[in-house]
Amino acid sequence: MSLIPPSVGNLPPQGNEEQNELAAEYRKTVVEIQSQLFDKAATYSNLIMVAGYAGMFTVWGNTRNQLPAHANILVALLLGFSLCVFVSYQIYKMSVHVNHFRRVRALLRESLPLQEFFDKYNELDREVRNMTLQSGATASLICFLAAVIPAIVALGVLFYDFAASLVGIAMWPL
Repeated sequence: MSLIPPSVGNLPPQGNEEQNELAAEYRKTVVEIQSQLFDKAATYSNLIMVAGYAGMFTVWGNTRNQLPAHANILVALLLGFSLCVFVSYQIYKMSVHVNHFRRVRALLRESLPLQEFFDKYNELDREVRNMTLQSGATASLICFLAAVIPAIVALGVLFYDFAASLVGIAMWPL
């Protein structure tokens, strides 16, 4: 999918500086919008994940005495792995933010003319947005799947054993 408006064509002509600037501004706007959407989606996902962990650990904590020992161990391993992935990803994100804040602070320490400061700050901000869209989105997807899949399997074990207990069939794993 091209980020260049249809009126510009597939590639802006080399001699038409106005259309080149329009295409560059359009790309910049799309990157900014996508970066902001990614940040908002990540915040919402974190809220849902934290609430999910609280609920899962509450259900498991209140019912673990009724589960077979192997089921408890399996649920503990799955939820523990899921939580470790989630916390590790949050630490990774914090390190990215700390690095960004450190770079901004170094920029603030320089005695730059106002326009030069804003130019450097905007360049730094562009770098962070591009990194977020490229590697940050991939890392988020991998960590999201690595955290959610084990948690869902743990819930499956819990609910299977609850249902098995109600209907009188063997719980799993024994």
